[in-house]
This record gives sequence, C-alpha cells and structure tokens, in this order.
Amino acid sequence: IFYDSLLWTINDGSNEAVIYGLDLEGGGIVKKIYLAQKENNDWEDLAQDDNFIYVGDFGNNGGDRTDLTIFKIAKSLITNESELVIHPIEIFFRYEDQTDFEEGYNETSFDCEAFIAIGDSLFLFSKDWVSNQTTLYRIPKFEGTYVAKRSGAFNSRGLVTGADGNSEQIIICGYSGYIPFVTSINHGDTLNIADAPRQYTQLYRETGYQFEGIAFRDKRIYLTAEKSATIQACWEFIGN
Repeated sequence: IFYDSLLWTINDGSNEAVIYGLDLEGGGIVKKIYLAQKENNDWEDLAQDDNFIYVGDFGNNGGDRTDLTIFKIAKSLITNESELVIHPIEIFFRYEDQTDFEEGYNETSFDCEAFIAIGDSLFLFSKDWVSNQTTLYRIPKFEGTYVAKRSGAFNSRGLVTGADGNSEQIIICGYSGYIPFVTSINHGDTLNIADAPRQYTQLYRETGYQFEGIAFRDKRIYLTAEKSATIQACWEFIGN
C-alpha cells in the first residue's frame, strides 16, 4: 500500500511479524512496525482505509487452516520513529462454503492472497488453485469473529495474489504459468465487484515472475515480485 509518502510491504509466512515502510524512490527500508505478540503464519497482503492498515494472515495453500486472521492497526499510532511496536486489533473468519479442511497442497479453492477495504467491509479475492478463477468474500472490518460471505466470482485468468483499490476502482495482480498480469476493475462504488467491467493486461511473455504485491497512486502502479530461484526480487513501474 502507499501511505504517508512510503510504500508499505510485508514478508511471506514464517518471517517476522513486521510491516516495512519503503522509500518511494530507492526502495530502502526506512520504517518498521512490529506487531506485538503476533506471528507471521502466512501473511499475504496489506489493505487500508482512512484510519487503519490491515494485514492479511490468510495464506492457505493447503486449504486446512482454521486460524485465518486479519490484523488491524490504527494509523494514529504510527509516529515518526523508525521502529514501532503496536498491539493490533484482530479479526477472525472462516469461509461460509468451506466444509472440507483436509490438507491438499495447491489443490484448494480456499487460499487467499489479496484483499481491499471499502466502506464498512473487507473484500477478499480467493487464490483458487482449482478453477483459475477468483471468488470474492466479504466480512466486516471490525474486531470480532465472522463467517466470510460469498460476494460473487469471475474468471481472473490466473491466480490472484494482490489487490489495491478505492471506492471506484480496484486493481488486482497475479500470474498464470508464472506469466504476470494486472486487471483493473471499475466498480463505480456499487460494491458489485464481480460483475463490474474489467480490463486484463498481461505484463510479460516470458515466465518466472511471481508478482505478489500491488499498489496504485496517481495512475501509476507499483508491483513487487517474490525472489525465486531464477529471478531476483524486483520493482516494476508501469505508466498510465
């Protein structure tokens, strides 16, 4: 996400429970927010609204997790210090249509790596290893335990791994066969995201890029890719 003149990002699961604030020009780490007494089981995405930052600990490649959590951090607690320790609010949830929790690595429809905050809700985009589509789920963005309700589905033409958005436009990223793509969704503040007009753009013809994070600001998209055995972690900047 882009907030307070910094790009904020996270590491994947089994790393420290830290949010990193990166310099917009050089990408260097200039701020760290530690989530007090929390673990990074499988952090996958960040979202924000006017007053809070949300951290999605909902990666679920095996489809067997019963501890899906979103951490909520008040922006008012973020000071000018380079390192902070913040106690987050917790939001717990499960999917309304998941009944099978037997582990099946990369064989589940109930993985998630992307979400956004709109109005009083959080919208989650599933990373569906089975259908190569995405299902949207909606939960309240307040402290508590919830059942994530289906809110439509569409053919994402690949695995969805990141999202950013506002009340009128959402941009998601992902990959298919490790060929990355971005899709712009113009939902026009109707919350009818699944049926809104979409524009799909494939970014590269060569394979190997595992894009996992996306943010947009002033018609510019910022993407991050995971480090892999063949391609180093990288920044890509796309124009209008």
